[in-house]
Amino acid sequence: MEKETGKMKSSAALAAVILALGAAASLAAAPPEPAVLMQLLGKTVEEPQVQDIIRSLGSLTIRQRNKLALYKFIDDGIQLVVNQKGVIEGIILYSQGAYNFKQYRGELPQGLTFEDTRAAVLNKLGKPDEETSTIDKHRVDVFAKHHLAVSYTSREEKQNGLQVFVLFLRKDYQGNRRE
Repeated sequence: MEKETGKMKSSAALAAVILALGAAASLAAAPPEPAVLMQLLGKTVEEPQVQDIIRSLGSLTIRQRNKLALYKFIDDGIQLVVNQKGVIEGIILYSQGAYNFKQYRGELPQGLTFEDTRAAVLNKLGKPDEETSTIDKHRVDVFAKHHLAVSYTSREEKQNGLQVFVLFLRKDYQGNRRE
């Protein structure tokens, strides 16, 4: 009986260690929160804080587009938009399937969800400061006071309503003024 109790105690201890390791692994796999991501705006990709985030994410693909580098973390649903000087100018959080990304698993800012319709977004954020569209004609609402923009994909791409993806804007963003 004493031998069985010892086995049960060691089994319980082993189970506790396995659970603790599992919890630690799931914490490590948690995506960076929007507040943490927003702190990356204006920083270079070489800065330690940025490097820590990059290392914490999954597989990285870098694409050049015009004068920008796009740091794509497709499995994490995150893209960093980096200028020629290596400064992060924008961060995009993608919904499932948008531009072949997996969905960003963290919470979105301002209580937004990827299931929100445009009406729900406007209810949460108020009137946009600017309305524009993406290259592929998706509507984009810019909320400069919240330092973000929301792009809506069409109903055809998602059967249960509109999807959104969020782009964090530089703190000094003033809209697309033509000079």
